[in-house]
Amino acid sequence: MDNKANRSNTSDNQRTFGKQSSPGQNFQQSSAGGINDFVEFSYKDSDEFLEKSKEFAEKLAGDEGKDLSKSQLRKFYDQVISLRDEALSSKKIEVENIIFKLKLLQARVIYLANRKKDKKNTYISSTAKRYLGGILERGITLCKESKEDIKKTKDALKKFSNEFEAIYAFFYMFSKDKD
Repeated sequence: MDNKANRSNTSDNQRTFGKQSSPGQNFQQSSAGGINDFVEFSYKDSDEFLEKSKEFAEKLAGDEGKDLSKSQLRKFYDQVISLRDEALSSKKIEVENIIFKLKLLQARVIYLANRKKDKKNTYISSTAKRYLGGILERGITLCKESKEDIKKTKDALKKFSNEFEAIYAFFYMFSKDKD
């Protein structure tokens, strides 16, 4: 199936960071073959941004709030923040290295989703795998779209980490995890 068929009917100018493509849209279908709902996360203003972050956090937590532990999500969030801080403090950014590290985090998500369930809850559900993988794919997409300009790449990393932070904060509201 052609990946372009999954894209919304918007021009590249309408798909700018932080702009809502059409009023009825919520989470757009991913242009990466439908693997997640977060790659083209867009919003008109801060209220809509927070509402969508809350909605996404609820999906990430799962129906029973036990699809992913708080500490597991925190580990991924911390690694994203570390990548962002490293890039912001550097004069030269190697975007391919950042993308590589984000893809390694995606591989870790897949690993955790395929571990055997044990008493320590060291696995994550397939739903959490889908949504956490989507969050990381968002970072990869933003980096790819801005890799020709260091300032734009730094801005993209800030934007991505802010989006992840909002989801992480709302995740605590929906998670039933005790850690």
